[in-house]
Amino acid sequence: AKHTNKPAQQEIYCGETNQAEGLPASRFGCTITLADKRKIILDSSSSTGEIARQGSIVILQPERGVIAYKGTDTISPGDTTSLYNIIQTTAGQQYQIKLMDGSTVRLNASSAIKIPVRFKKSLSLLLTGEALFDIVPDSGKLFYVRTQHAELFMADANVNVKSYPGSNTVATVISGKIIIKSNTDSAKLSEGEQAIVYTLNNRKDYTLSVRKARTADVVSWKSQIRVYSDAYMREFVSDMGRWYHLKIVSLACVPANARISISICYNASLETVFQIFRDKGLVFKREGNNIRFCAPPVKVGRS
Repeated sequence: AKHTNKPAQQEIYCGETNQAEGLPASRFGCTITLADKRKIILDSSSSTGEIARQGSIVILQPERGVIAYKGTDTISPGDTTSLYNIIQTTAGQQYQIKLMDGSTVRLNASSAIKIPVRFKKSLSLLLTGEALFDIVPDSGKLFYVRTQHAELFMADANVNVKSYPGSNTVATVISGKIIIKSNTDSAKLSEGEQAIVYTLNNRKDYTLSVRKARTADVVSWKSQIRVYSDAYMREFVSDMGRWYHLKIVSLACVPANARISISICYNASLETVFQIFRDKGLVFKREGNNIRFCAPPVKVGRS
């Protein structure tokens, strides 16, 4: 890795990595849970072609890293394909889903999405984790995306949604327009705007705020180089944990206001990530896959 020190941005280069290029096929993998609870595991070695049938719906892998739903909206008596499928990635994996209307969903690492196999005028999706939605224009479909904190309404839009367990829901509009609602607020977002839905002091009321976003940085996770410009250190640490299969035991011990500006390639070594932590003043201890930023409590023996 090559390091150049700059006041605003520390660049980390890895070999011939190109920010404009997508991830290689070796990084794609997912598990599909069908409506009848069967599980299909896909990775870079999986064959292209038909994966499964559910009634009149066919699931295909036209190319590695992409699954596509094909079929009709006609529902015959006894057809159970109005039920849901769940597509899930683990640490270090991504996958792309092409729906029957041509819209796509790109799942990031450690994410899951629950989708109906068939839909007509609307489609309701339940997201845990992060995904980039690219909704086909003029399809006549209305998409509802639900997270742990919010609900989004979108049609003809390109939107990144991030909502991992224990974190805020962050929705960024790359193009088009959406409506986002929490249980107390709502907002209309246009291109380049970002909504953050969060709770204060673990209350059940979720506050919504809107700001401008660096959209290229937000979606850089699907490219070979990820860009963090004045991002919260806790966000960076969490992202690295999901990519490198690390369990962050004590994220609260990372200073809440600490920031980081960095570009890091998808295949940087784990030791490079740890060195970044150290360079930014973080003190941590590794115990297997557990990363502890707090010192463990001292046990006081009886005198």
